[in-house]
Amino acid sequence: MSIETDGGMIIGRMANDIPMKDGVDIDDWCADNDITYMSLRYDAQLYDRVYGFLIDDVIVNDMEDTWLFEVQRLAKKFEELTGVPAMLIGSQDVY
Repeated sequence: MSIETDGGMIIGRMANDIPMKDGVDIDDWCADNDITYMSLRYDAQLYDRVYGFLIDDVIVNDMEDTWLFEVQRLAKKFEELTGVPAMLIGSQDVY
């Protein structure tokens, strides 16, 4: 068994910032809404995950309006689904 790492940017929030209704399984909810997560550490529990939408890395000098528009669109979608304003978070993903 090995530990793999990756990283990137995700538009979303930490799991403990997302209010879930009683009886709703977060993994099922994510699958239904095309939301993914990044684990902050190996074998991460729910509270050590960032949930949201992945966004491509971009070189700052290459940022264009289309990339920013996509960030804003996904942030709005995340807030509509959760009721929580999204953040653009750079994170490792450990699995």
